Amino acid sequence: MNRLLRKIVTAVILVLGAVAGFAALKLSRDMRESRQLILDAAKLEQDHGTMNLTDFLAKHRTVHPIRDCKEERCVYVADLRNAPLPLLHLAPPGEFYFSVINKQGHVQEIYISVKTAIAGKPYAAIIRSVSEAECEEGCKAFLSDAVEDAGRISYSVVELGPRATSADRGIAFQINANCIFEIRGCNSPLQITGGWPIRAVD
Repeated sequence: MNRLLRKIVTAVILVLGAVAGFAALKLSRDMRESRQLILDAAKLEQDHGTMNLTDFLAKHRTVHPIRDCKEERCVYVADLRNAPLPLLHLAPPGEFYFSVINKQGHVQEIYISVKTAIAGKPYAAIIRSVSEAECEEGCKAFLSDAVEDAGRISYSVVELGPRATSADRGIAFQINANCIFEIRGCNSPLQITGGWPIRAVD
């Protein structure tokens, strides 16, 4: 009986160890992928890019089309989440979302969001970068803003227009999603945005 019990306990430990190893591997992979997506998205910028969309898609297998891309306009997305940390109560739910809009071979829009909870309150950081074709009337070169709720920042956003400088892009693409994939998650919006300034530049 004791031998059978030891075997059962050993089997359970091995299974739990395998599950923990798989989870750690998945979280580490998704953390690296989110970081690389951000770095390469900065190179994919509409009018100043050093990487074309074909090479970008070949490098990032997590990015996939959400509709038939035989049409002239195609949207590619990646959605990375921090499971199983929330299930195990080791961190709040976290999501890294990326999308790029391609139209007739040209990148029209890049969108990145990082969503989680900080100190029990929902928080989101968003980058939206648009080309001349997608720029609405009055589109600014650089616009950064934040929304506060009860003294806490609940929402941070940067919008880049076609006239954004390399310095503007450097500020925007310092966004970092690493903390959502870590135990305990993020403890400050600064971990994600790096401290985006609140300003607007025409």
